[in-house]
Formats: sequence, C-alpha cells, structure tokens
Amino acid sequence: LPRSRSSLGRPGGRRPGAPPICAMGRVGAPEEIAIQVGSYALPSASRPDYGSGVRSLEMGHDPLKEQVANMVRSFYYTRRAAEDLAHSTRAPKRVVENATKTARYAHYLEFAGRQLGLAMRMPTGVNPPYLPIDVA
Repeated sequence: LPRSRSSLGRPGGRRPGAPPICAMGRVGAPEEIAIQVGSYALPSASRPDYGSGVRSLEMGHDPLKEQVANMVRSFYYTRRAAEDLAHSTRAPKRVVENATKTARYAHYLEFAGRQLGLAMRMPTGVNPPYLPIDVA
C-alpha cells in the first residue's frame, strides 16, 4: 500500500485507530476461511410439480401478458428472418425488396410491443434480445 509522508515514522506505516489490513490487502475486509466438512446428499424435500394446485405456490396469471410476450417474440423472430433474407446474396431483387419491407414493418411492431410490455410492467429477459416475458 502506498504510504503518505505523515505515516512514515509510525510503526507499521498506519495511522493510529486505522482499520486492520487483512491478508488480501483490503482495508477492513474480513479474511475468508474455508472449513472442509465433507460431502453428502441433501435430503430430498417434497417439491410440488410446476403448475400444481398448491395454494401457497400459486402466482397470478394474466393471459393478456402471455399474449403480449408471444406477440413480441414472434415479431422479433419475423424481423430476424426477414433481415437474413434481405441480406441474402442469392435472393432475387423482388424478394429482397419485400423482405426489407417486412423487416421494417416487423421492427415497428416489435418496438410497439416492447413499449406495451414496459407499460404493463412486464419483466424482461436478462439476456439479449431482452424480450418481455410472462413468468406465470
């Protein structure tokens, strides 16, 4: 650690009352100790199946949010497929023009669907393409 001029004369080069320096060199951070305890199988807890009728595990399901998530996902895949077709070198000119129009239209619809998902306070995926998801 860099020492300032005021701490050079003190033993250990630290101010009085300063927090202790741990083994990793960070000030005030506790040192980690690993204790080996062996390995064993965890007891299997009775877990209900997904979508079971257990009242304590039920989540409110909104069918409208499910449809919005499906719609935005469909628009995303449509746009990607149309962009791939529009950039194809083997496609005829008319196909490329129509694929370009389709990709542009799907992009607008996808954007509107994403905005709708935000307005409905739907969660979004944590990985690209960050689409709205229906958790229930």
